[in-house]
Amino acid sequence: MTFHRAQNYGAVLQAYALQKKIEELGYTCDILDYRCEKIENSYKLFGVKSPSPKNVVSMLLHLPFNIKKEKSFAKFRKQFLRISEEIYTRQNIANSNKEYDVFIVGSDQVWNGDLTGVDRTYFLDFVKERKTKIAYAASVGKEGFALEMKELIRDNLNSFSAVSVREEDTIELLHKITNTEIECVMDPVFLQSQDFWNNLVSPRKIKEKYIFLFELHEHDASKYAVELANKMHMKVVYVPNGLRSQLNAEKVESPLVNEFLSYIKYAEYVVTDSFHAAAFSIIFHKNLHVLLKTELKGLNSRLTSLLNKLGLIDRIVEPGKICIKEINYDFVEAKLEDERSKSLEFLKDGLKKRTCR
Repeated sequence: MTFHRAQNYGAVLQAYALQKKIEELGYTCDILDYRCEKIENSYKLFGVKSPSPKNVVSMLLHLPFNIKKEKSFAKFRKQFLRISEEIYTRQNIANSNKEYDVFIVGSDQVWNGDLTGVDRTYFLDFVKERKTKIAYAASVGKEGFALEMKELIRDNLNSFSAVSVREEDTIELLHKITNTEIECVMDPVFLQSQDFWNNLVSPRKIKEKYIFLFELHEHDASKYAVELANKMHMKVVYVPNGLRSQLNAEKVESPLVNEFLSYIKYAEYVVTDSFHAAAFSIIFHKNLHVLLKTELKGLNSRLTSLLNKLGLIDRIVEPGKICIKEINYDFVEAKLEDERSKSLEFLKDGLKKRTCR
């Protein structure tokens, strides 16, 4: 169970990576086609928060952009993800017990109640006793929990066979609520090698050297990318985050998932505030520049945790400075291989526990 229907590059790529790794370990693996009401509503083409004239106009202006985006992710899911034949909702999710022996939740922010509407399903509360439940690289994406989420954690985590999270500080947060043993593992995209991802990358799109900008929330990323481009005498290529994202640079709207990987792989530099854009920059050995979020600070721990583990904390941009220092990827790969091995062992051990139940 994961956010496979999110229109988000990282969400679908981590889902693909984990599914393929489980299959490589000798298991048949489906992604449960679960429709979380809160998440489904957030991606509705004709949805507005409130029916004010301003919101309706905004929805209509964004419609062509959103239609293209929806088609891009639907194409990837159809081509690459093995999804359950049955569509599940909160009302019928218990039926999945008839089909599966092991249930895995993660990665992504599956325990972020703000995103899921505090959906209990992501704590696998529907799974029958004596079935195996595993959390792999689950993320909370926040600095704390509301009371309702604390109750869910307290009531459900002790029934898991194995629990792991993606960020180190999440362990401390969870241990304030539960005594369950918890490990920290790498995001699923790191379970796969660079060669694995190379097979998914579209052909190069931009002939000349360029800086790839992928900005989700931190607007200073755009400013920094332009300054870096001026210093290095390169163009900026960017994916707009809605209609307001307008730069004097080459814009690529709603690229296919394979194209998104291509823009990272063939860039000279990557400037981003996105966890998964940073992750793939590391996988493809790019000159990475990370900007932390100044407003949504609760989302920064996933980036800082990753960069700390791999000795890349100096890739965080300091205000007023342009960094052109190269990354020693021999050093990074050694650390990454160690973390990948530990993460894979956690997954293998968790899956083996089904034979003991």
